[in-house]
Amino acid sequence: MRLVCGLALAALCACGERPATVEEALGGAGRDGGVAGGLPAARHALGYPTRIAQGRSGRIAVTDARLGAAFVLDAALAPAAEAGGIGGALGVAVTDDGTPCVGSASRRAVLCLEPGGKVRALGEGLVAMPNDLAFDHAGRLYVADSAADRVQVLERSGALARTIGAGPAPAALAFPAAVAIAYPPAHPQGELYVADQRNGRVAVFDLRGGFRRALGQPAPAFGTAWQGRFSRLQALAVDALGRVHALDAYQGQVQVLDGETGAFLEAYGAFGSGPGQLSVPLGLAILRDGRVVVANAGNGRLEVLRTLPPAAAPRHGGAR
Repeated sequence: MRLVCGLALAALCACGERPATVEEALGGAGRDGGVAGGLPAARHALGYPTRIAQGRSGRIAVTDARLGAAFVLDAALAPAAEAGGIGGALGVAVTDDGTPCVGSASRRAVLCLEPGGKVRALGEGLVAMPNDLAFDHAGRLYVADSAADRVQVLERSGALARTIGAGPAPAALAFPAAVAIAYPPAHPQGELYVADQRNGRVAVFDLRGGFRRALGQPAPAFGTAWQGRFSRLQALAVDALGRVHALDAYQGQVQVLDGETGAFLEAYGAFGSGPGQLSVPLGLAILRDGRVVVANAGNGRLEVLRTLPPAAAPRHGGAR
């Protein structure tokens, strides 16, 4: 019998024999001279980069949904270490000590790849589709659970602290595709930014889940107006000036909005396959050296679209 597999963000399937689990893939990694906290050296090139993040430690990690893998990158954004066997590898975030944590759609959990080749599962049984991840400064993990139409907040232990976005309008979320945590000058206590994809907006909450404001609005089905309007909002990052960089996978560009008023400021990126162009862009991060990096999945590469001036670069690791 012939098996045919399709790839989508919402569901990934595996064909043929049962693939190795991440625990099996990392077995003995710490004893075998692994790099980057015990992860084995990278064996593959990126084929379908899906999400990217930088932690406060400076470590950069990226997922590849087709390979079912997570990579730790070097400063040149080349794969240095790799962990395979992660079915439906989606969101990624990095702890303060440099541990990559990866959302697994098939495990319905967040898998933290700890030193010595150990794997710690968070939120198992609590999350349906961990599409994107972000840590706050207290170490709590915010999970964009797209299939559940909410953000799940997990304690360091993995216990559920709260859910965000399940209430009535205007706080209700519809397919939250991405999350970002930022501490902009106007809100030093921190805010949660959510790519509320089906509502065509960026929803902003305080870190306890209180709704604050919405930025942007849905793009019209017919028409040419697009500034501050979103067709398929896919990823977010907030720079040190409090500006929101919002990646639209359908438009193939990043729109920059004022983080308070939602006013459109500028846009960069364009659809295509050439340098600086995007095809199926799925992830976005602003690194602490100011580079704005997009997981350019359709083109099979990471794309540095621009470098922000020092005043806008994140002060403590990459912005998400």
